[in-house]
Amino acid sequence: AFERNKTDEFNIEASDVGVIKEVSIGHDGGGWGAGWHLGHVIITKGSEKPVKFPCDRWLDKTEDDKKTTRILTPEPQATPPSSSS
Repeated sequence: AFERNKTDEFNIEASDVGVIKEVSIGHDGGGWGAGWHLGHVIITKGSEKPVKFPCDRWLDKTEDDKKTTRILTPEPQATPPSSSS
């Protein structure tokens, strides 16, 4: 079960889908207290650098904008400074 101020980690084995441009996450809203606040999702593919998908919103029928599904896009990656020759 999800708990306040805890991190939940899931390992999913799947075929390589290439660059992940968005993540859809949500729930059916069933049951008492089904809503939850999502800080962010981090996806790590193999040895690649982890990609963070920020949210900081509620997935709850009674909170925020009352949505139980979110479409997340990746946080912009820092661009290394270019070296001038």
